[in-house]
Amino acid sequence: MRHLAVAVLLAAAPALASEEDFQRFLNAAVRLYESLEYERALEQVRNAKKQAVTPDQQASAALYEGIMLSDLNKPEDARAAFKEALLLKPDATIPIKVSPKVSKDFEDTRVAAQKELAPLLAKQAEEKRKKEEEARAKAEAEAKAKAELERQRAELEQRAKDIARLETERKKAEAEAQAAKAKESLAEEQRRRQEADAMAKELERLKAERAQLEAKVAAQRDAPVVTTVTPDPTKVSDPVQVTQPVVVGSKPTPVWPFVFLGAGAVAGGVGAYFGIVSQENVTSARNEPFQMVANQHLRDAQNNATVANVLFGVAGAMGLGALISGIAWAVTPADAPPPPKVTEVSP
Repeated sequence: MRHLAVAVLLAAAPALASEEDFQRFLNAAVRLYESLEYERALEQVRNAKKQAVTPDQQASAALYEGIMLSDLNKPEDARAAFKEALLLKPDATIPIKVSPKVSKDFEDTRVAAQKELAPLLAKQAEEKRKKEEEARAKAEAEAKAKAELERQRAELEQRAKDIARLETERKKAEAEAQAAKAKESLAEEQRRRQEADAMAKELERLKAERAQLEAKVAAQRDAPVVTTVTPDPTKVSDPVQVTQPVVVGSKPTPVWPFVFLGAGAVAGGVGAYFGIVSQENVTSARNEPFQMVANQHLRDAQNNATVANVLFGVAGAMGLGALISGIAWAVTPADAPPPPKVTEVSP
């Protein structure tokens, strides 16, 4: 970087020196011209012209050269110098005070130069206009592109905000759905417990009814009925013994088969209900988009299936009990009747 800076300074040094020499020679020419030393002034102008680098410097040197040639009564050379200056700088003006003759020669040369430069000036003006239009179009395109970038950036920011908002809403909905599912599962569990309690109460009721039926049958079997007949009081006769006959070899009505069959039917019905609920839980787990909730449905399905299987086992055991009790009743011999009770009836 340091070497590059040194190289740039070395390259610029001749140009700075030339510009300084140009200005020194030109100032000397102006002072000599003002002292009416036209020949020496023209010499210094030509020295300055040799040091001229930029078009403006060359046009300025040519303009001074034309002025001094005009004062030296060299109109053709003066017009040539004026023309050179105007070709380099069409809007150039005389920088110092000159005679009307010099001013007229310069303006005449300007008119001729403008006619000669008209096509070139028109072309330059057209090129300048095109460049300005291109620059304006480029600026408009850049402005539009910048505006479009800003719009896209704002749109992207809005989309990012919408995505963040939707993500928050999705998480909130998911949490609410999980809470609702958990609440629903808890309610379902409470309902199953209530049904199990109701089933247990029903079994207790059936057992109580069975005990009542057993007691009633036993009372009917062990206590024969004796009827007392009161004769007509107007008639006098000996006491009469009346005994109700007892059927020999009779059996009581079988109760246990019906009790077992009733309990088995209740257990089977409740087991079938839990089996249906288990299938519904499996279907809900398949259709559930959230894995956590689907797992909860599967656990509920497994629990319901376990309860259903237990109840089906109970129903099968009740059916087997009904079959065994029926067979036992069929092979049990009839009980011998007890001796009849005799009651004396007074006339």
